[in-house]
Amino acid sequence: MWKQLAALVLRNRLLFLISMGVLTLLMGYFAFRVQLSYEFNRAIPTDNPKFVEYQLFKSIFGQDGNVVVLGVTDSGFFKRDHFVNYRRFTEDIRKVPNVQGVMAVPGAVVIERDPLNPDNLISRTLFTDSTPNSPLYDSAVAAFHRQPFYRSTLYNPTTHTYMMAVTLNSDSVNSKARAGIMQQLQTVVDRYEQQSH
Repeated sequence: MWKQLAALVLRNRLLFLISMGVLTLLMGYFAFRVQLSYEFNRAIPTDNPKFVEYQLFKSIFGQDGNVVVLGVTDSGFFKRDHFVNYRRFTEDIRKVPNVQGVMAVPGAVVIERDPLNPDNLISRTLFTDSTPNSPLYDSAVAAFHRQPFYRSTLYNPTTHTYMMAVTLNSDSVNSKARAGIMQQLQTVVDRYEQQSH
């Protein structure tokens, strides 16, 4: 049997060589198209009630894996120089490519009744660019602490920890660009750590 196989290969060596060359080129072509998947593997059936509920959540609120949460613990967070430094840090994070939004204390808003039309509500940013240098800064800080929504969302009053949620472009996060984005974020975080100690 082996002699017959060897004879067949030797008689048709040109055909075998061309076929092997074509197959090698074809496999090389497909090898260059291989990509890593950055999505989770489905471990539960798609008809599972919890999975269906999760898909409904994603359809309403969007992708779930594109938010990075950063935390800062600082008992003197609202000292003017600390707050200005944190505000600058927030702006530096916004400048990182593929960052779509930042939710942090400097961007906090309060909802109030419109003084001209009491039936309407208006939103007002608590901390503007000039707030830390104005005499109204202490009242803005007090107004921030009076908002129950921000307690345990943007800050923890007992541990003096302040949270920043950074929303990233989901297409970039689910691609090989993810490592570069994280490295750029890490660079900004490291710079803030050095400046704020």
